[in-house]
Amino acid sequence: EGCEKECCAIALHLVPSFVASSNGKPQRSTIYVKEICCASEIAAIRSIVEPLVGVASARVNPTVKMLYVDHYLDMVTAADICAALNRERIGARIEKD
Repeated sequence: EGCEKECCAIALHLVPSFVASSNGKPQRSTIYVKEICCASEIAAIRSIVEPLVGVASARVNPTVKMLYVDHYLDMVTAADICAALNRERIGARIEKD
């Protein structure tokens, strides 16, 4: 039986239906983010990456300028994620795919 709390109801609406139908497990990619200089930019980076179809989660470490993205390869690649960031002039490049 599901949780009735408001936070869970909101989370259920944020999880796209594709996650349940994607093949396989998400892959973690590491992306260097040149233009991040402080923790206040984490929200901006996540707002670009998390809405992409196929992204399961995104974590930003501003100290080392790295973005760690768990994503479904059959839906979005690390190159797609970098392209989305670079459209906003973030200066992203794939470190590990």
